[in-house]
Amino acid sequence: MQRLKGLSVLIPFILSGIIILTGCGQEEASGGVTDVTDALFLSENEAEESESMSYGETGTAAGTTAPVSEIAASQEQGKFRKARKLSDEECRELQNYINDAGSYGFLLSVYEKPQDLDAEQVFFTGAGLELITPTEEEREAYREITGGAETVNLFGISAQQVTDYLQYKAGVSLDELTRQPDWIYLEDYDTYYQCHGDEETNICEFEVTDAAVQGDYYRVHYRVRRYAPDLDGGHIPVYEAILKRNGDNYRFCANRLWLENGLLLGPYCEVETEKFGKVKFCAYRPDNNASEKADVDFLFIRDSEILYRLGGMDSRNIRTDRIFRDVDEVDLGDYDGDGAKEIVTICEYEITEEGNGRQDGREARIYRFDEDGNPCLDKELTAKINSSVSELSLSGIAHYVKTGKDREKFGGRFEAYAAEAAEADPDSYNKFALIYVNDDRFPELLELGTSEDKGAKIVFYRDGVLQETKVSSAFSYLNKENLLLNRCGTGNLFTDQIYVYTGSRFEAYQSGVFGTMDAAITAYTKSGKPEYSYKWEGSAVSEAGYQDALGFIYDKKDAIDPTKIEMKTAEEFLQSLKK
Repeated sequence: MQRLKGLSVLIPFILSGIIILTGCGQEEASGGVTDVTDALFLSENEAEESESMSYGETGTAAGTTAPVSEIAASQEQGKFRKARKLSDEECRELQNYINDAGSYGFLLSVYEKPQDLDAEQVFFTGAGLELITPTEEEREAYREITGGAETVNLFGISAQQVTDYLQYKAGVSLDELTRQPDWIYLEDYDTYYQCHGDEETNICEFEVTDAAVQGDYYRVHYRVRRYAPDLDGGHIPVYEAILKRNGDNYRFCANRLWLENGLLLGPYCEVETEKFGKVKFCAYRPDNNASEKADVDFLFIRDSEILYRLGGMDSRNIRTDRIFRDVDEVDLGDYDGDGAKEIVTICEYEITEEGNGRQDGREARIYRFDEDGNPCLDKELTAKINSSVSELSLSGIAHYVKTGKDREKFGGRFEAYAAEAAEADPDSYNKFALIYVNDDRFPELLELGTSEDKGAKIVFYRDGVLQETKVSSAFSYLNKENLLLNRCGTGNLFTDQIYVYTGSRFEAYQSGVFGTMDAAITAYTKSGKPEYSYKWEGSAVSEAGYQDALGFIYDKKDAIDPTKIEMKTAEEFLQSLKK
């Protein structure tokens, strides 16, 4: 029990004081909330929209410090067909509510239904309830069960308190929870006991960024509040809580990470790691509220939980001489041939006047997994790569890591393509073909990855040097028209990026985004159609307008994708070059 509690991914902000409540109100709407999958802002699940909306006042919820009067009154006229965005004042009411001592613990674990919440987080500091000071007899019984554990900071919560409070705030009983808390229960006293130091707390302060209401359900986006002295360039995750109105109170129905908020869709992929298993590798835009030189943040995420944050080039993730622009490439593979995998990233920056970065503004990083299975930035090798490799590409970096030398210039195109195919890691890229993307008479090299996260690489030859562009496996191109279309996404949000060949590499030209932009999960109509939003070049458009904008530049009916290309193994490809 002697450990700091709190969901680590929420980056707890420790407060100097604790708000203590004397109890909770007894008003409770009939029926518990056990499954909210059919009530997450789906228009077909709500009654017809009322013609008018009025505001009134109701009393403050018993036993809480957060008034819900305006929000509750706005729903008195019935359920609404469309979700309504809440005003700033309404968001402040919800912010007060979730920061209440009896509420914040419900936001310290992620769950899609309340049966999966973590009761230890809810009651770690007592949830604002009147706590039981154990008698000496209770302490002795506790020590007997625990083998003589310390009881200086022991406190108890009656089983009835736990049951009533969970039912009141989440519509579930303790027995229904899939994660049973690590408490000591003394049957003679019908009480649960916890023991942890005074300095141990899981108290966080949250800020609501936006919220919406549909019928009795509230979708609340929030994040940990951070103050100026604590600000760094790290990504501050945004979470999505689903609450249901329950009289003058709310019930917690779900709490999930909003994965796509701030996510860079291009480098997003799923990778397999030895320690963490299959994870989402996510790159997040810098927090420019901290500094314009805040850097990109790389995270491992699985099932709405942040498992690991990769170290940055600066301890505060704020650079001194460059401004982040984009992530070009991300890869997980065996770069030095020792059987262990490394993570390689290549980013683009704008180098400031006082900076001494590469002229092309590109910067590579290489992470090695330590003995505990955690990826750690190899700063020494990273510095050598950035100063020694003339053309920063995944292939160029792999060559340097294996040989300690930069690639020498090739004598010709096919010599270069042969070397590329021969050096390719067969566990990463094992299919090859010559394709014609640009409008000259010379082919480019296509390398197809062994898995979806590997995607594909399109390699160009120019003046003795190989340059590459990594794309997803869902790419396509127009034969000899200098155009390529790359689609990638998370399942909730997608992007279409059109690239144009400029003579040495592909450059981003125009792009669109479609999917769920205002929530963490996608809503579907009764017919099964997702309720997507669409943007082209940052402007909101209809689905038809999106397709028109894309089709105006890129004619998909003439596009060539990997399924239409005859791919060869490395051996077959090398033999074909000799003919």
